[in-house]
Amino acid sequence: MDDLEARIQQRIQQAEDRDIRGKVRIVVHCFGQEQIGNYSGEYYSITRFRKGDLYMHVHSSDSSALNNVPFIEVRYREKLVFMCEGAEEIESYLPGEWEKMVDSLYASAQQINANKLKQIMLEREKQERRRLSAKAKMFGL
Repeated sequence: MDDLEARIQQRIQQAEDRDIRGKVRIVVHCFGQEQIGNYSGEYYSITRFRKGDLYMHVHSSDSSALNNVPFIEVRYREKLVFMCEGAEEIESYLPGEWEKMVDSLYASAQQINANKLKQIMLEREKQERRRLSAKAKMFGL
């Protein structure tokens, strides 16, 4: 039994080392469709993303959002391959070819996020130039 527990812990560590949780969250939030609702007075958000045989969703609620700990599920060819609930222990992880798809989508999401960040920085620079120009006018410059 100890050997089996050790192998489970190794698998959990493997998923953590590969940052599956973080990559899935970024991919789903970048490319997925979000649904927001209210159930018994608690707001929730479910963001889903599907590409071919890969399906991922991230579910968070008022209570989980406070701790930034959503429920994450990944299915590949209808089979559960990754699941975790918040910051708690990973509950399921089956390494496989689906990870290559996640890695590819993650790289695309990083590029999109980098481009968005560049746009934000350019807009802030424009706003700062306008602010400085308006201030200069106040000093007759």
